[in-house]
Amino acid sequence: DRIQSVQLSDDDESPQQIETFLSCGIPLDRFTSLQSLTLSHMRSATSMDVLLAQCHRLLFLSHLKFIDCSFQDGHQPIIKHLN
Repeated sequence: DRIQSVQLSDDDESPQQIETFLSCGIPLDRFTSLQSLTLSHMRSATSMDVLLAQCHRLLFLSHLKFIDCSFQDGHQPIIKHLN
């Protein structure tokens, strides 16, 4: 596996991309060379929880970027995964 970077977005140009990716059942750790993950316009706290939990198994991940991610219900799952 030579994929080093993945960008997932739920913006207007790619609505539901993150949920579609997750529904395919491909865990992030299948990308064994992944070094960079960018998540943008994410609004689902559940999807965020799933993806961040998978990040712990990415041995080469050195860049994790969030762009305009927010949750209207005030749920803050990010904190528990960033240890």
